[in-house]
Amino acid sequence: MWKNLENNSHLGNRNHTLIFLHMPKTGGTTMHAILRRQYHPENTFRTDPEQHWESLRIFREFSEAEKAKFKLLTGHMRFGIHEHINKPSYYIAFLRNPVQRVISYYYYILGYQNHYLHQKIKSANMSLVDVLESGVSREFDNFQTRRISGQDRIDYGSCSNEILDMAIKNIDQYFPVVGLTDKFDESLILMSNHCKWKTPYYVKLNIGKNKPPKHNISDKALETIAQFNELDMKLYDYASRKLQQQILDFGSTFSAQLKLFRAINHSYEILHSFRHKVR
Repeated sequence: MWKNLENNSHLGNRNHTLIFLHMPKTGGTTMHAILRRQYHPENTFRTDPEQHWESLRIFREFSEAEKAKFKLLTGHMRFGIHEHINKPSYYIAFLRNPVQRVISYYYYILGYQNHYLHQKIKSANMSLVDVLESGVSREFDNFQTRRISGQDRIDYGSCSNEILDMAIKNIDQYFPVVGLTDKFDESLILMSNHCKWKTPYYVKLNIGKNKPPKHNISDKALETIAQFNELDMKLYDYASRKLQQQILDFGSTFSAQLKLFRAINHSYEILHSFRHKVR
């Protein structure tokens, strides 16, 4: 049904360009911090979080020689930027349970005054259901499928199964690993093994502080999220099954590596916290 790491072994040579698609509220800020320790700034192109379309325009206008120096492209972008690179490239991304992602993103917007949707949602006192039903942003409508398929400009509420098929095809052909936010450590081990990274220790960043417990979200809101994110649910399920198969394919040492990684990363988190306290 899908290609495992061995079948995708042609993706990931150190001379290839790695492209990280960062989708809001999937752990991308933490992942950016990890990638900064793996790739030199001179070999990294990151889109401006507030003006990513302008950043992509600038990138596309670079000469082939300028583009060739980059080993990492990262930021808020859709699938397809590899078409503007004249050398082999491959992608990674993290997906999150769509219900969790939409809830987290809504409350993130409410608490972040510089977000482009903050004023519109706050001034109109829009509930989560209001936001979903209004079509105020495609980021609430099967957004992960939109980004992975490369078809994120389709009208709100108009995504079809063909778009889902495109996203799955892209994953199979261009993504040696698609991580899951709720299996972050397992995903990192697979990515690190494939991309030949140094051990990717991390501290969780940009964690939502305003989000209420899921049981405080109304049934109406949960139903509406599901209505506008049906394809994302199917894509997430596909990625979940694929990741589990890749873990099995990794072999019997995976559990031991995961346990060791978490133990050392816990010490890393403690050290990081101590350094910030003494500053």
